[in-house]
Amino acid sequence: MLRRTFGPVFLLVACFLSGCSATFDTSGPLPDGTQLVRESAAALKGQRAVRFVLGVSGEIPGFGVRKIDGEVAADGSARGHADLQVSDQRQQLDYVLSADGLKVTDRAGVQTEKPAVYRPDAVVGRLRALLTSATDLRTEGRESPGGALSYRIGGKVPRAAISALIPGIQADVTAKIWVADTPSHDLTRMWIQVPEVAAHEGPVMLELGLTWR
Repeated sequence: MLRRTFGPVFLLVACFLSGCSATFDTSGPLPDGTQLVRESAAALKGQRAVRFVLGVSGEIPGFGVRKIDGEVAADGSARGHADLQVSDQRQQLDYVLSADGLKVTDRAGVQTEKPAVYRPDAVVGRLRALLTSATDLRTEGRESPGGALSYRIGGKVPRAAISALIPGIQADVTAKIWVADTPSHDLTRMWIQVPEVAAHEGPVMLELGLTWR
């Protein structure tokens, strides 16, 4: 069970939620959204230290994450906290990912060790592929999530790209992408809306972001 649960969790160990801005500036001229996102994807090459958090509102088949946060070091090690929903049970765990594998500790202090199924560098590669495959990109304005001035770009992500990160998503998704107003245009935040699977269930929202060191 832990292997199945933590596989998808560590597909996303590259993210830190920046927070929302109180102001949104749509005054022009605004840079081209496609160019911003492509440059942001290029900035993801190579392993860098990053703080992250991911929040999920709703249910995705096979993906039990409610929230996960932590920090990834430049050497690929990571540590943090995960809040999971496994069947009808909620689990809150601390984790440490190293070259030796994945160690998780539950609220009772019980530790379990597992091989590391996914590495942060592989996750970053799939995130880069997601950015390069995004379509219909349009710069909507500027805001400062977490205090860092960023451009917000709206667009679509095809099913093949998003399912490489989260296999339970089997549809194209709507996305908002924030990239820093810096020469490298680092990715700072991403919001994704997954279409509802069945009537009256409503769409699922994922929000993630990153603060690079």
